[in-house]
Amino acid sequence: RQFDLVGRLSGDEFVVMLDRLPDNLELAASQASAVADKLQQSLRRPYTLKGLPCSSTCSMGISLFSAEHTVDELLKYADTAMYQAKEDGRDEVRFFDPAMQKAIEERSALELDLRQAIRDEQFVLFYQVQTDSEGRAVGAEALIRWNHPTKGLLSPAAFITQAEETRLILPIDRKSVV
Repeated sequence: RQFDLVGRLSGDEFVVMLDRLPDNLELAASQASAVADKLQQSLRRPYTLKGLPCSSTCSMGISLFSAEHTVDELLKYADTAMYQAKEDGRDEVRFFDPAMQKAIEERSALELDLRQAIRDEQFVLFYQVQTDSEGRAVGAEALIRWNHPTKGLLSPAAFITQAEETRLILPIDRKSVV
């Protein structure tokens, strides 16, 4: 639209500021979504570069303006939404949602706690007997638990996925196998 503004933030990150959106948040979100769809359609069109066929996709994050937020906060929110769009499969559009920010903050806090747990050796290895159909012991399974200083003994379900995604599982494994 002629009164909107496009700017390049970094190598492959751009910001589009939409002017003259309605005050009603639902209408503003609908119009922002329509602009995002048009941008994606335009960017998806095939083109030729040095004789080779090419195409592009883009992931977009949208944050709606509010007088209570600074420009830096709005850009951070849009960036958070964009990374969620990438996580959801790329070539997607996501609106910032405070719940999304809360989830990211919780993941970040868990990662910091995991790093502290590794330093403080808070992981405990348990062995669970494996039996056959007649109840005879045939082996043992090693199970790790996190002896969290304030939350108590945590099952692997509370932290293993995050440990794997952040590759903290490697130092946890090295310190736990004794």
